[in-house]
Amino acid sequence: MVAGVAIVKIGLPCSKQIIPTIWRPLHRIFLLRSANRGQIYGSSIWIDFKTSAHQVLLHMQKFHAAQLKRSSSAGGRNLNDDFEQAATGLRDITDEEQENVNKLLARWVAMHFRPIIITEDDDFLQFVRYITEDLGHVNVPIPKRFQLRRAIVTFASELREFVKREIAKSCEYFSMTADIWTARNGRSYIAFTIHYVDEDFKPKNWTLEVNEIPGKYTGELIAAFLDNIMDEWDSARRPILEVKHVFCLAHDIHLVLSGAMSNDKSTATLGQSPPWTSAVAEEPDYIENDYEEDESLSEQERSEMERLREAEINFMDGYLEKTLTNLEKGDMVIAREVVQKFR
Repeated sequence: MVAGVAIVKIGLPCSKQIIPTIWRPLHRIFLLRSANRGQIYGSSIWIDFKTSAHQVLLHMQKFHAAQLKRSSSAGGRNLNDDFEQAATGLRDITDEEQENVNKLLARWVAMHFRPIIITEDDDFLQFVRYITEDLGHVNVPIPKRFQLRRAIVTFASELREFVKREIAKSCEYFSMTADIWTARNGRSYIAFTIHYVDEDFKPKNWTLEVNEIPGKYTGELIAAFLDNIMDEWDSARRPILEVKHVFCLAHDIHLVLSGAMSNDKSTATLGQSPPWTSAVAEEPDYIENDYEEDESLSEQERSEMERLREAEINFMDGYLEKTLTNLEKGDMVIAREVVQKFR
């Protein structure tokens, strides 16, 4: 056969397993329907043949059908791609370039709090196409939402490892802050941040976790969340020494301000004598027994009644003295005493 002669000329026998480096050039010749003479690609060998009923095509179809099909389809795709790129003038990016595009887009969306659906926004796509296709003559496919979400998860994992290395390298002691808030959809979240200075006394802070708190959170549940976060991030080389108390700064400030604002009326009149003080000052220090019902009481009953009245007067004197003392204090002092009761 001609194929046998051609292969012998380049030093290889014909077999059922023709190597791709030989068949790829040959199939372009043997599949031509209007040619009767062709040159093997990369050599000076020419082959005369008839395309109408040639034995080489029958041989390939009989013994190498799978490879013939793959090569024909690949050749057709490559030819179509070449024609399409020549018509549009756009270069398709490689897989490595596409991966870098996905990473950069995921980083931008994650670090600037952009919605993932922005990749499907018409104006955004028009902007990207103008830069890539019109200016750069490059065809850059924009990843879909699920592809971008997967890239963001990968970026978050890489960033977590980076933060762990930075903490292990430069953090010896740290202080922590936590914040809890409720979103509009009713879900509660807790954020955990550490603060420290490195060896060069440069302040550092990292928000390590933002987790959802299921259900109604209590003090015990918040403490459990904080313990789990610290156990996950802290290593055996730098164990947590002790956490004595974690107070809620927002609640303390709320108690201080609410206590001060509740006494706004008293604060407005602070330093001025109330109107009833003059009337009280004019009253005598002794008690006149002008109760008619006391006249029918026995001496023992009258003595018991006087004792009860004296006890009530002493109680009111103590209450008024305490009230006047508090009025003389500053609102912040009173509020601080209230806060100390809740600590």
